[in-house]
Amino acid sequence: MEKRGQVTIFIIVGIAILIAVVGIFYVRGVITKSALQKEALKVGTVPQQIIPVRDFINTCVQETAINGINLLEGQGGYIELPQDDTQESLISPFTNKLELFEGSNQQVPYWFYETSNGLQINKIPTKELMQEQLNNYINNNLDSCLENISIYQDLGYSFDYKGSINTITKINNENIEVLVDYPIEVSLKDVSKLLDKHYSLINSKLGLLHQTATKIMNTQNSNNFFEERTIDMMAVYDEIPYSETDFSCTKKIWSKTKVKEDFKKIVSRNTGAVITNNGNKYFNFGSFNSKVETNFVYVEDWPFYMEVRPSDGDVLKGDEVIKTSGPTKVLTSVLCLNSYHFVYDVKYPILVNLRNGNEVFQYAFQVIIKSNQAKENKVENSEFNLVTQDICDKGSNEITVITVDENLRPIENALVSYKCFSSDCDIGLTKLDRLNEASITKIFPQCLNGLVVAEKEGYYKAQQFMDSNNEQQQVLTLQRLFNKDVEIKVIDKNSGALRAPYSNEQVIFRFTNLDNDFTSSINYPEENNIQLIAGTYNVESIIVSDRTFNIPSQTIRNCVKVPKPGVLGLFLKEEKCVTGTIDSSTLDSSITGGVNFEFEITNQDLENSDKIILYTVFEKTPLSYDDLNEINNNIEVNSGYGEFRLPEFA
Repeated sequence: MEKRGQVTIFIIVGIAILIAVVGIFYVRGVITKSALQKEALKVGTVPQQIIPVRDFINTCVQETAINGINLLEGQGGYIELPQDDTQESLISPFTNKLELFEGSNQQVPYWFYETSNGLQINKIPTKELMQEQLNNYINNNLDSCLENISIYQDLGYSFDYKGSINTITKINNENIEVLVDYPIEVSLKDVSKLLDKHYSLINSKLGLLHQTATKIMNTQNSNNFFEERTIDMMAVYDEIPYSETDFSCTKKIWSKTKVKEDFKKIVSRNTGAVITNNGNKYFNFGSFNSKVETNFVYVEDWPFYMEVRPSDGDVLKGDEVIKTSGPTKVLTSVLCLNSYHFVYDVKYPILVNLRNGNEVFQYAFQVIIKSNQAKENKVENSEFNLVTQDICDKGSNEITVITVDENLRPIENALVSYKCFSSDCDIGLTKLDRLNEASITKIFPQCLNGLVVAEKEGYYKAQQFMDSNNEQQQVLTLQRLFNKDVEIKVIDKNSGALRAPYSNEQVIFRFTNLDNDFTSSINYPEENNIQLIAGTYNVESIIVSDRTFNIPSQTIRNCVKVPKPGVLGLFLKEEKCVTGTIDSSTLDSSITGGVNFEFEITNQDLENSDKIILYTVFEKTPLSYDDLNEINNNIEVNSGYGEFRLPEFA
């Protein structure tokens, strides 16, 4: 009896555990249902006879939504493309949309473009705007699918439509929820049911694709990646005359039309080589979501604006150099010397194509070169793109920013700001809180890949990229700026002697911090102190002697590596040589030495010293053109000279 009682107890305990586990999973399932799912459940139990009609309606909701989603993905987040009053012309072949195939009317909107009057426009659609357009699309198109519900009337069903269609959608990274409020009374004989909530969960990565696309556009807007690569193409490819002086007795002439056609081909090849997440560093645009495959495209049939100065109609030509005096005589007195420098204005579109599985999201933006320079970002936010007036006024998440120094000591009264697109939003000053931390807690503007910045006088600014779409805490470390007196010592490379700079010598040092974008320099004797922060530096120095140098006449042969034609010209080089005679000349000043090296500076170095002693290397007084080349080349290797010393703190 005792054993039977024990077994009974175990059975009862097991049943209790089973009920508890089932209950937990049931409660979890209820809790984790979204708000739209919970709303759809209010329909209640549907009679068996009505289920086929309910399923038909839900299928129509799903099919209509998928059609709208396909439009959103194919048209850069828009179902209704933004209107634009600008008309294409030969002078301005651009509107606010890119036509993918001529005459096809298949258009993709520009997320960034410049108007004919020079105004830069951002039209990145928000998720809220996409949801609004998808809602409207379903409202306007669901009825056309529901017309086929008449097949059920032949089976004895009757329908009473009691209201209008009202749709709510929610775009998530992994799916899209659709809830349609459309009251339909469905009856079959003596059975009837009011179906007013129609729900569909669609497996779509639209949210993920849009999020990645936005980050890519923000990156392009902030660093001008494609503008910088375009300038490289102008400098590298022989087909594009840019800026050069060469030893040639034939004046160079180019056809602007031919240059433009070659330019388009070069852009097309190089744009297609750009990738994300991995591969060749030069062509790597950056790291983004690994689930999304990204391609960048320019097609030669698409618009391409190019203006070149100077030009004479369709002719571009170089000028003979006739200058015969001054310090550049050493370069310009060659028997046959041609020089040319062309200034370009260029504008062309790039299509961004993002893929996840069978879903493709695409949009376009413009690349803009003005006077051989990447565009200066002066982005205007389109009113079509913004639901409210200013991005700085929009926010929903509370974020705490803490400011500290390198020793994690609090830094009060640091000014915190948040940069999103072209908007620079002031957040406020950090104050000591109850935890003795210098912090500020505020509602931040909603932004993906924004830049939070902390600044205070006497410190180098701290900054960090941050998505503000969730509550969080950011710690920004500001580095103290130290002002140091500078003593400069010159090492004579021939004798090893150490001396102070001569009165006719100018010594320049430039410090570039390899850990961030901090730089500092000193031009001695005009300056005798420098500001520094801790970090690893690339240090460059040169000595310029302000005295007359006589360079005798000599014959020189100069060989250089130049890019080969074609897309591989970025990597493959060929050697070209020219020979010429340089007349004797006089230089008013010249580089006589210098040194480049890397050097680490610690906070301890800066805190425990009053000055920094900098050493550079005097090579020699140049007596020939070869001496000038030797001095310049040795600057890179003089740090290996036995008597050279790294900077010292005292």
